[in-house]
Amino acid sequence: MNKRTWFWLGGGGGLALVTGLMTLILSVTHSCACGIEAKDFVGAIARGQQAHYLEFGRFSGAIEPLNLGMPSETKRNRYVFEVTAHQALVYAQPKQKHLSAYVSGVFLLNSQGEMKDIVCAADRPGSQEISPPTLVNSQPTCGQGSHAI
Repeated sequence: MNKRTWFWLGGGGGLALVTGLMTLILSVTHSCACGIEAKDFVGAIARGQQAHYLEFGRFSGAIEPLNLGMPSETKRNRYVFEVTAHQALVYAQPKQKHLSAYVSGVFLLNSQGEMKDIVCAADRPGSQEISPPTLVNSQPTCGQGSHAI
């Protein structure tokens, strides 16, 4: 290292730069994108339900028949299915209080197999429960206390 490089790192604001970079690295390392798992899982399950319906003429009440390679439970969430002949809902129920709930819904619109889907997140971070989406005028709509994502 030459004297100019050492001076730049050691004085004239170099220490502040290094400290700022370390703070950024540590804050990124300790941040949690925990909700991304739930959002991604319920979205993938919704797409899996659509494919399953097109192939078998019915929605699946469990994750295994969808062949997504995903577990029904993780360290952070439990995935619960609620299925009828005309809709498939999957809830991401968080196991930790700081995580929010998510739900996806797939709705069968007609006998030709036309479907619409939606993914909803709880409005309040840390919400453990979420209202199910419904079909309003042929449009999926998030339940009270949640919003579409």
